[in-house]
Amino acid sequence: MGLFKVTKAIAGVASVLAAASSLFADATVDAAFDDNQNDYGFYWYYYDDNAGVGENDRPQAATPGTASVINVESKDSVRTAFGDANDKHVIKSYTFTTDEAAGNKFATTPFTFGSKWKTSWGNATPFIGIGTMLNKDGKWVDLSKVTSVKFKIRSRVSDLTVRFKIQTFEIDSISNVPGDQLDGDEFGYYGAPVAVTKGEWYDANVEISSLDLPGTWAAEIAFNPKRATKLAWEVNGEANDNTTVDTLDIDDVVFVGEGYEFIPRDVWTDVRPVAEMPIPKSKIETDVYLFGNFDKQPSNETALKTYWYAYNDATIGGTSTVDEEFAELDPETKLLTLKWVDGSGVNDEGRGLKVQYGLGKSVMQGDNKVQGFIGVGANLYDSAKVKYFNADSAVYKGVYFQYNTLMDQRYLTLEISDVNDVGDKDNPDRKDTRGSGVVYYRNFPSTGGDWKAAFIPFDSLVYHDDWAGSKEIALDKKKLAKIQWKVQGPEGNGGIVVIDNVYFAKEYTTGVITRKAVKNAAFRATYLNGNVNVSSGNFSKGTVSLFNSNGTRIASAPISGKATISAKNLPAGMYIVKVSAVDAHGKTVSMQSPVTLVK
Repeated sequence: MGLFKVTKAIAGVASVLAAASSLFADATVDAAFDDNQNDYGFYWYYYDDNAGVGENDRPQAATPGTASVINVESKDSVRTAFGDANDKHVIKSYTFTTDEAAGNKFATTPFTFGSKWKTSWGNATPFIGIGTMLNKDGKWVDLSKVTSVKFKIRSRVSDLTVRFKIQTFEIDSISNVPGDQLDGDEFGYYGAPVAVTKGEWYDANVEISSLDLPGTWAAEIAFNPKRATKLAWEVNGEANDNTTVDTLDIDDVVFVGEGYEFIPRDVWTDVRPVAEMPIPKSKIETDVYLFGNFDKQPSNETALKTYWYAYNDATIGGTSTVDEEFAELDPETKLLTLKWVDGSGVNDEGRGLKVQYGLGKSVMQGDNKVQGFIGVGANLYDSAKVKYFNADSAVYKGVYFQYNTLMDQRYLTLEISDVNDVGDKDNPDRKDTRGSGVVYYRNFPSTGGDWKAAFIPFDSLVYHDDWAGSKEIALDKKKLAKIQWKVQGPEGNGGIVVIDNVYFAKEYTTGVITRKAVKNAAFRATYLNGNVNVSSGNFSKGTVSLFNSNGTRIASAPISGKATISAKNLPAGMYIVKVSAVDAHGKTVSMQSPVTLVK
C-alpha cells in the first residue's frame, strides 16, 4: 500500500485474499478502510459541483452562487483543466477521510450543499459525491460476472436519497473532454437510487440489472459492465431539497457474483507449501545462487558479504516497533540490529530471519501520509565501490524464498530496488528516480502461520505507475541494489514475519509437485454480522475450530459443508480458522486460513 498518494487525474476534481489457492465468488472492494486505497489497489476520492468545465457547470455560469463543499481536510489548487495554463479557476483538493466506531473504520463524507445556479436550461441543483477507482485512469475491470454490489450506507442528519453509480470507460471517454466539446448529456452514468435513513446503517444490495440512465436528458449509451472504471455515491440537491448539511458514510463494499474472481495486479498467487515447492536444485552451477539461509555463521552476512538488517519508520518520526527479542533499536541512530533465534527456520529448525512487530501512527511526509511500517532486507550493492548485483549476466531470472507470516495484514510486500532507487559514491544524491516511494514490488498473501514458498521472476514485479509523479523506468537487472520484505498498515496492527532460504535462480522447474484441483476441496472463511462463516465443499464428519493469534482455540463446531461460529463477543483482529474433516473420497483433509474480524 505504501504512501497515501494523490492520483494523476482524479483526486479533488471529480480484501481478504485468505490464501493463494482460495479465490472467492464475492470480491471485497473495501471493508477495512485502513488507507485511501481499496482492495483493487486504487483510490477513493471526493467530488463537488465546483470543478466542471462545461458551459452550464457552476464555474462557467453567469451567476455561480456558492459552491458545495466536502468538510474534510483540503487545500486550494488551480484547476488548469486539460493542461490549460490559463485556467486559473480554484478548486479544492480533498483528503480522503475515514471515521471509526467500536473499532470499525468506514469512509465518511461530511458535506455542505451550496446554492443553485442558473444554466441555459434552468436552475441546476448542488451536488457532492464520493467515489473509488477500480483501475488506473484510462483502464477498467470486467464486472460482467457481477450480479450485484453490496454496501453499508447511512446518513447522520436527514433521510437521504443517494444515487449509486457505476462508471464505464465508454461514458468516461466522452465526458472527460474540454468544455467546448460538451453538450451536458455525456454525464449520464448508469445508477440506481438508494433510500438512506438517518442514523441507521442500511445494508444495500443493488442489482446490476436495476441500473439505468438518470433521466431523459442523458445520452443513450449502452451499459458495458466489461469496462467498469469507478463506483460513486452521489447526493444531489434535486432529490434532497430539504438538505443543507449532512454526512454520508459508506462501509463494506462487495461485488457479488458466482464465478466472479478478482486478483489485484500486485498480488502474486503462486505461493505453495514448502513441501510442494522445495529449494530449487541446480543443474549447472550458475542456475542457482544461494543468497542467504541464516544457518551459516555469521547469520547476518549474505553470500555477497553484505548484511541483513531490520528497519522501521523511526527514522522518519514513526512509532512502529520490532520486539526486542528479535531486534535491538539504537535510540540515537534509530537503526535496528537483528538478533537471531534458534528454531526459527523452516519446520522450526535452524535459523530464519524473524521479527515480531507492532505498527504505529501514520507520519506526514510533505503532502503524503505514510502509514506505519517495518521490514527486513539486505543490500545487493556496495555503495563505496559503486558495485551492483548483476542478475542479468548471471542468468538469474527471479528470486525464490520461503516465508511464514501470522499477522493482521493481508499481504507481505517484496521490494527489489535497483540503481535508480539508491545513491552511491559517484552519485550520493541520486534516489527515487522513478518518483517518491516508487519501487518495483509484489504482494504475497499472508500464510496464517504456515510455511510457504514462492519463486517470482523479476519481470513479474510491478511498480506504482498510478502514483502522481511516477516515471516508467524499467528495472535494471544488471544493477540490483536491495531486496526487502515490508509490512505496512494502520496503527495497532501487528504480527510475526519469518523469511528463510533466499535464492536467486534462473527458473523454478525442479522438484515442483503439480496440484490437482479437487472440486470439493474449496475452503472459505469469512466474517459477517458477528459470525465466522465457513464453507468447505462436501467435507463431512469433521470439525472447524477458531484460534486466536496466540494459538489458543476459542471455539469449535461440527462441519458438514458449512459451519458458523459466533464471534460477537470476540475483539477485532486476526484469527485462524482450521478445518479437519473427511472429504467425498473418504480422505482426511486438514486446512486452515486466516480471517479478520472487523468491528
